[in-house]
Amino acid sequence: MKIILVGIGTAPHLAVSFSNALQQMGHTVRIVDERWAYTPLDRKPLRPIRDALIGSVPSGAGILRWLLLRACRAFQPQLVLATTPRSVDRATLAEIRSIAGCRLATFLSDSPFNPVVSSSAGIEALSGWDLVATPRRASLQRVQRHCEGKVLYLPFAYDPALHFREPPKTVAEVKQYSSDVAFLGGCDLDRVPYLDALASCAEINVNLYGGYYHYTPALQSRSRKPAFGRKYRLALSGTKVAPCLVRKANEDGHVMRTFEVPACNAFLLAERTEEHAELFREDHEAVFFDSPQELVDKTRFYVKNDKARQEIANRGCQLIRGGRNTYADRLAVILQQCFGS
Repeated sequence: MKIILVGIGTAPHLAVSFSNALQQMGHTVRIVDERWAYTPLDRKPLRPIRDALIGSVPSGAGILRWLLLRACRAFQPQLVLATTPRSVDRATLAEIRSIAGCRLATFLSDSPFNPVVSSSAGIEALSGWDLVATPRRASLQRVQRHCEGKVLYLPFAYDPALHFREPPKTVAEVKQYSSDVAFLGGCDLDRVPYLDALASCAEINVNLYGGYYHYTPALQSRSRKPAFGRKYRLALSGTKVAPCLVRKANEDGHVMRTFEVPACNAFLLAERTEEHAELFREDHEAVFFDSPQELVDKTRFYVKNDKARQEIANRGCQLIRGGRNTYADRLAVILQQCFGS
């Protein structure tokens, strides 16, 4: 099958994991890179100017749409699948149908209702997709109200080529990546109380990999550059505890790290949600917390209890890696929903 993917075309973004999985499944894939939709006007300091001029649509959306239509004419895909559909409007979807007569599907890696990463065009276009898959059960009904095609809840997953245990090897790597706690991701405002509580514990070695850690002195002092690819694996494999916080602005019940942390055989200390409780048995395959203080208390306990921590990490790893939780598994569901068995 010939498939066009719309998304960021560099690892570790989801479009690359999708592309690799689809090619391994025997499909021919082309990526239309979402980065063409973004210009300097879309950078954070200039976004208010952009919004005043053209609204929340990325300033280069027209370029991306032109590239997508050109690719459809040349490639004649059976499926167009978008992981970041913010720049694709309903008119473009209709034109793709007239050009290629293909199926149209999207996996909502971010919430279309999160104002930071959404656009009015993306919300309006929901009604033009044949299939909308969302990893957010909390917003499922809201998505359905905007859609005319199929809508299904489909969780995130892990990429076997990216997410596996890889401990630090050299003396320099051990020094850089060994920690009591490693959190990988941005510091959203609602995450500040949790991460600041950890970062303020002088006896706990905390590494925070990501951006926006400017809110408190404790966060700034523990901040590290974002870690991707092998560095991501080294950070998880070199730590004792890997907290997992959901993104409230996205209405998340789980996130990518929900699968990636245990796939790397790291100890998952996850925010208590219904979706996390469905995926893991508490204190058996993962440990949960409800508050900043509970996060700190359980971190202190498991940092000191190596045997209990590693047993839980091992069971979590076995559960995720043995449970059809790869992106190839998720794509098989999307293809079945689009084309039948």
